[in-house]
Order: sequence, then C-alpha cells, then structure tokens
Amino acid sequence: FQAEDGIRDAQESRGLGDVYKRQDIKELLRRLIGMVDETKELRIILIGTEIPAGIVPASKMVFLEEMSLGDLDMNDAITFLVDNGKTVEEAKKIIANYGATPLVLELMAKNGEPKLVRKHFVENVIYSLSDKERKALELASIFRYPFKPNFLLLNDVDYISLYSLVNKNIVMETDDERLLLHRTIRDFIYKNMPPSKAKEYHHYAARYLEEDGDYLEAVYHYINADEIPIATRLITENYKKYLMKGKLKNIRELTYSILNKYDLSVGDHEWELYGILAITYEMEGNIENALENYLKARDLSKHRDTDFYVHTLVEIADIYRKRGEYATAKRELEESLKYIMSVSSTRFSAKARFLLGLLSLYSGDTYTAGEHFSEALKISEKSRDYEALGYAYLGLGILYRHTNSGNIAIEYFHRAKNYFEVSGNRRDEAKALGNIGLVYYDQYKEKLDEESLNLAGNYFTQAMKIFEVMGDKWNITLTKRNIAAIYGIRGDYNKSLEILSQAEREFQEMGSLDILPSLYLQFGDIYADMEDVNKAREYFDRAISLAIQLGNEYRAVKYAEFAANKLERFGDVEEYRKIAEGEKKVVAVVTTMEKN
Repeated sequence: FQAEDGIRDAQESRGLGDVYKRQDIKELLRRLIGMVDETKELRIILIGTEIPAGIVPASKMVFLEEMSLGDLDMNDAITFLVDNGKTVEEAKKIIANYGATPLVLELMAKNGEPKLVRKHFVENVIYSLSDKERKALELASIFRYPFKPNFLLLNDVDYISLYSLVNKNIVMETDDERLLLHRTIRDFIYKNMPPSKAKEYHHYAARYLEEDGDYLEAVYHYINADEIPIATRLITENYKKYLMKGKLKNIRELTYSILNKYDLSVGDHEWELYGILAITYEMEGNIENALENYLKARDLSKHRDTDFYVHTLVEIADIYRKRGEYATAKRELEESLKYIMSVSSTRFSAKARFLLGLLSLYSGDTYTAGEHFSEALKISEKSRDYEALGYAYLGLGILYRHTNSGNIAIEYFHRAKNYFEVSGNRRDEAKALGNIGLVYYDQYKEKLDEESLNLAGNYFTQAMKIFEVMGDKWNITLTKRNIAAIYGIRGDYNKSLEILSQAEREFQEMGSLDILPSLYLQFGDIYADMEDVNKAREYFDRAISLAIQLGNEYRAVKYAEFAANKLERFGDVEEYRKIAEGEKKVVAVVTTMEKN
C-alpha cells in the first residue's frame, strides 16, 4: 500500500513525520495490517523515507517492513535477498536481471514471480518516460549483450535522455562503460515493437557493429534484419577468428539461424555454412556431427566450388584418420589430389600431403612419408603460402622425430609454429608447440636430462592454454595424455593414471579409436614401472589387439617390441618377442581386461 498523494500533501504542509499523527491514517494502517494478520496471504509494503515507531502495534510489527526508495548498493541488496532465503548466486542473478530497487527485490525474494516485477516496471516506469527516452529503450532493446552508448547517440538520442535512463536504474552502466538494459524492460519493449521498426533498428546495429569490428554480433543483427546474404558473407569471412576465441556455440547458433532462413533467392553458399557447422562440432569433440556436416558440404560443393570441395575432402580424411579408418581417409585424400591443379590455395594440397605422410608413417613407410612432406614443402614454397609452409614443416618435424633426429625436428617444429602464427592459425600453432614438447620428452628419456623434461612440460602447457581458449576438446585431451607422461616419469603414478583414465573416457566418447592403442601402451608403461606386471600385460595386449583391429600391423609389431623390452626383467616375454620378430602373425590378442 502506497499512500503517495496523502504523503505528498502532508510533506508540503507539515513535513513527512506529521502524516503519521493523523488518526484517520493510523486507523487505516491498523485495519489493513489486521487484514494481513487474518488472511496470512496478503502482504503490505509501506514505502517511505521513514515509518516512526508506534504507528503499528508491536504485536503486528512482524508484518511490517520499511523500504527506502531507489536502488540499494550491491552488498546491501545481496544481504537483503540472502536474508530472505536466496543464495548469493541467486541474489546476484536477480540483481543483474531486475536491478536493486527494494520493491523489486521484495517481490522476487518472496515469490520469485517475474510477472509482478514486469508489471511494476511497466506501470510505474515506462509510462512516465519521454519520447526520446522511449526511443532510446527501443534501440537498446535489440541488443542481447552490453553495447556502447555511442550507438544511441548516433541515432538521435541525446545525453540527457540517455543518462536519465541510467539514473532511473532502467539502463545499467557496466564496468567497461557499456550499457545494458534490464532484461524485463528489454523483453517488454522488443516484443511490443512493430516488426518493421525492429528490423530497421537491427539494420542500424548491424552496420554499426560491422564498422566497429564486432562481426559476430553484426551477423546476429543482419539475420534479424532479414539481410541473409550480408549475414552469410560476414560469417564466412570472419568465423575463423572467433573459432580461435572459443566462440564455437555462438558461431554454430548463428549459422543454423542463417540456414533456417535460406532460400533460392540467396546465393549458393550452403556448403560453406555446413563446413562452419562441421568445424565447430569437430573442435567440441563431436566427431559424428562434424562428419555429417562435412559430408553435406562436400556433396553440395562438388562441381561448384573446387577449392571448398578439396578443403572438405581433406577435413573428412582427418576425421576418418582419428576414427582409425585409415583406408577411407586415404581414399578421400587421393580424391583431393586429383584437383591439385584446379585449386587456387595451396594450403589444402599441403594439408592433404601432410595427412598422407602421417598415414604412411603409421604403416612404417618413412620413405613415402618423406616424399609427401617434401612435396608439401615444394608446393608451399612456390606459392609462399605461410599456412601451407606450416603443414610442410610440421610434417617434416614429425618425420625427423620419428627417425630420432631430435634437433632437426625441433628446428622444423619451430618453423611450423612461426608460419602458423603469422597466418593466424593458432590451432596448428599449438600442435607445433606440443610436438616440440614431445621431442624434449624423448630427449629426457634418452639422456635423463631434467632440463629437457622441464622444457617438455613448458611446451605442453603452452599448447594446452591455446587449446583451452578455443575449446578444442580433441587436442585438449591429447595434450592431457602428454602431461600424464610427465607425471609418470616423475613417479607420480596415481596422478598419471588418473589423467590417462580421463583421457581414455574422452577419446572413447569422441569415437577417436586412432589414439587409443598408443594410450593403452602408455598405461602399460606406467603399470610396468609400478611393477604391476599383470596390469601392464593386460594393457600391452589391449594396445596390440586394437592396433590389429584397426588394420595397423606395423603398430602392433612395434608395441610388442616395446612390451617385450619393458617386461623382460620380469620374465616370460616370449610371445611378445615372436610378434616383434615376425615369427607370429597376430590376429587379435585375447585379454581378460574388462572395458573401463
């Protein structure tokens, strides 16, 4: 109950305190509070600068709460809500969404009903605004995130109207001097705005944000302005920089929105949009959805966009490689090379050669691997494409590490890292850093040099930081298993096994069978160091068996050789020796280990 007119009249003639001396008002308040006492369901909030003691009988004071006008400060508002049964997080969320006006806090604290809050704002705030203030709110209502005040000022909203809204706690200023409209007000204004006006304002916002370099949010506004061709152009030209910032879900949400509005009046760019969806899924570790969208992109781009067609073939091959389907991966890559003379960008051809080189190394064919990596270098040097050069030197670094030429490998990995950095490809830059770490790890195992182990750990950490920013799940998990190796070397076996178990679960969830055999070998290595021979054998058998199932006999033989050397001091390694020396052809190793 708010006796505003009576209080205002009394203030003008006698002062605020005098109003409470009037017997008619006293009686009215007592009767109202008596009604509360009887019903238990009706709440009365007395609003004023003060409510003198004695106005209500002490026995009824349990129903009386004094509330000051205007927003409380943050700490007081949080305390108010916590005292009324909310958690600190709930309190912060309420304040962020609805401000800290005591009446609003009271309503939210007691029943959490946003409708009451909205009703309060609409009836007591919106109807009292000037025309310019209403226009400012309409413009502000189209933004879903904090925005710069300059946008309103460029659209005929003056400082007086703008900061009047700030002073009324309708619009909030954030720490970085941006503006944020209360969600309740934003939703009400936006839903009640004519669609034609909303589209017009979205267009203004899109142009402003595009010029300001906020391309992803500009795409959102172009979509809502029904300017789909511009939205398509903007997202296809700029999505990569946002991938590097981990905006995977934002990119995917906008891409789906564009596709949902796509029709024949828009130029054919569907394959590019499906390619964008694919890479967001792939980086999140959802390999199945990534493959599905890459296949759509491949089929749509064939005979229409040769460059993009080759690009999707290469990415599809990489997914098949991660799934352990090496023959299928090789077929996709060989298909891509048919168009090598037709594509304008050499980076696709260089990456195709890089992946073919990796597949050759998987089968132990270092000569063919070297040919592929050298061909990648030749075509990339000719075009001076930095990203293509990155793939060439990354492949050569892997080859030289594989052939135990660590110093040359480090030099080439550094070159790859630098080329990827210059081209803006932070993802592969991080892969190069991780590979440098692996070389130093190899050198430690050979020389037992503590400095090499420290360097390995430092490079793994650098790579991990980049992958975490991007949200690149597959590479985060791969780097985890590298870090687990450091813990194992230093004797912290439990920590190493804990990280490896987590990595195993994540690779299984992603369907990445390619990495699991080497992961099981790593488990076996740790258990052998712990002298748990049975566990070590079970994991070594599992590594060999899965390698055979994936059709990689070369790996199985190398794993058997490793297991024989590792367990030789415990005796009974004859079966591993037979496999390693080719005396026994393995179809599958039977193991008693249950699947984790």
